[in-house]
Amino acid sequence: MALIRLAKPSDARSILDIIAESNHTPENYPNNGFVEYTAPREWAYRGRISSTPLIYSAESEGEVVGFLAAYPLSAIWEQTLANDPLVGKLKKRYPQDVYFDQVAIRREWREKGIAQNLAHTMHRAATMMGYKGIVGAIYSTPVHNITSAKFVEALGYTPVGLTQVNGLGFDIYRKTLESQKDRNARMIKKMFDQALNL
Repeated sequence: MALIRLAKPSDARSILDIIAESNHTPENYPNNGFVEYTAPREWAYRGRISSTPLIYSAESEGEVVGFLAAYPLSAIWEQTLANDPLVGKLKKRYPQDVYFDQVAIRREWREKGIAQNLAHTMHRAATMMGYKGIVGAIYSTPVHNITSAKFVEALGYTPVGLTQVNGLGFDIYRKTLESQKDRNARMIKKMFDQALNL
């Protein structure tokens, strides 16, 4: 079992190792739908972790075995993300949302529900912080990342559009977050309805 917690700057090296382990080579693209990209340097990732409350680590016996990175689109400052044309498009269209950047789990820890637990933790935090939704982009061309699409769909995300950046196609997925006020009202109504049925 893995403990889900906020990432610490000292997790940066482990997170970057997990990113490197998760990157795929071009010869595998047709099979898995992933596209290789350059990960940020350790000092930059430490800065990301320090600047957002939405990067989480999954830890077991002191080892980081997975992570999830998400960023409020209204507050993206780190140069790599701020200058990313895809992030710019999402920020313009969904300024009140959180950008779900990535989730990755060490190979030996996959298929244990850790990625789902990380995502649910981020969803709860984003809801409590008052964000309207969570938006993410999944590669669709030149190859479709079916694994990631199925993952976010199972979490309640729906496709809301397509975009292209630097010759790559992306399916845009979004999950609308229920406001804390609406959630409380729904829970009170449910309790009231249950009391009437007694």
